[in-house]
Amino acid sequence: MSPRELGCRTVGCGLAFLFVMMFFGYLLNVSDTTLRAAAEKRKAADAKFDLPLLYQGIAQYAEAHEGALPPMESPAALKAALHPTYVSNEAIFLNLRDKEPYLVNPHLSGKPLNEPGEEWKPDQTVLVAEATADEKTKVRRAVLLDGSFREVPEGEWDALAKASKLR
Repeated sequence: MSPRELGCRTVGCGLAFLFVMMFFGYLLNVSDTTLRAAAEKRKAADAKFDLPLLYQGIAQYAEAHEGALPPMESPAALKAALHPTYVSNEAIFLNLRDKEPYLVNPHLSGKPLNEPGEEWKPDQTVLVAEATADEKTKVRRAVLLDGSFREVPEGEWDALAKASKLR
């Protein structure tokens, strides 16, 4: 056999192999970084989709129960009332970012959705929200009693929580 048939024995061939391996390592690193960034974006967007879906389930429950909001003494009570009849996806009840259940307003439990009482201002009353603010953006996402979705800066959360009787 000639030396060419036994494989590459030159420095150039070894360098080419090393270059190819470094290139594949770079591609793996870029794809890993891209996947991690996509996962972080998904976690941040989680509440933007889940909270309106929870509100939709709450509204459907109220429609089926003479306008009354579901039991909301705790996240578990809300989940028991809505899943699987009004909200089929069980994962919606947890915030993907911190794996915690969403905060519910226990003072609204059983109240009429459309006429909760004079002390409640639907556009200023939290129905369901993230339990903690996002560490990067310092924002909590919430659905209000009127069905609107809000991103509440941490500096404004205390006033909204107080108006909602969460504090």
